[in-house]
Amino acid sequence: KGVATAVEYYHVDIERYFTTANATEVAALDAGVFPGWHRTGSRYRVRTEASADVMPICRVFVPAAPGRRAFHFYSRSQAACAARLGELGGYDEGVVFYAPVPDASGHCADGTAPVWKLQAAGATAFAYTPNAKRRDTLAANGYAIAGVEFCVPTAADRSAWMTALLESQSWTIDTVPFGPTPVTMRFIRKEIFRQREGVPEDYKDRKSVV
Repeated sequence: KGVATAVEYYHVDIERYFTTANATEVAALDAGVFPGWHRTGSRYRVRTEASADVMPICRVFVPAAPGRRAFHFYSRSQAACAARLGELGGYDEGVVFYAPVPDASGHCADGTAPVWKLQAAGATAFAYTPNAKRRDTLAANGYAIAGVEFCVPTAADRSAWMTALLESQSWTIDTVPFGPTPVTMRFIRKEIFRQREGVPEDYKDRKSVV
């Protein structure tokens, strides 16, 4: 089956997350076509084709309005995407990838890990993460855990990759998960980003899990 890597971005100024498995969108974001967006280091495998063991994940874009910043909403439920559009208006961006979903108890099958959905007060900002520590950090900083939205294949530790993403300089990375090698990228470390993501001052000496 077709697979792709979903990449998460964060915009410090508007405090919003965005995840995409679309190669064109990834290239544009990495090239700075949309200023302010930076990779968080969260990457996971998703499917690009429908099959019996996965569900389509829809995406909705809700534009800014008085008292509300723009945001993206993802769901395994097409009805939930439609409801969000009906409530707030916006743009239906369709199915962006496919992924296994949890059972009725919220558990993912063996070999897969949960991707938790978190939402800010008023449900006007969302974050999706497979990292339990990051989930808890977000929950301690104003986000409410809304449950497991979908599942992804269990990934190995990517400490060097995470560290590179958090450094304020250019890095040439010899092994990039699911990507060409080597590759040079530039990332900006900002205090708001570090605090929101729960990155400690001594992060270089610690082991990170992506």
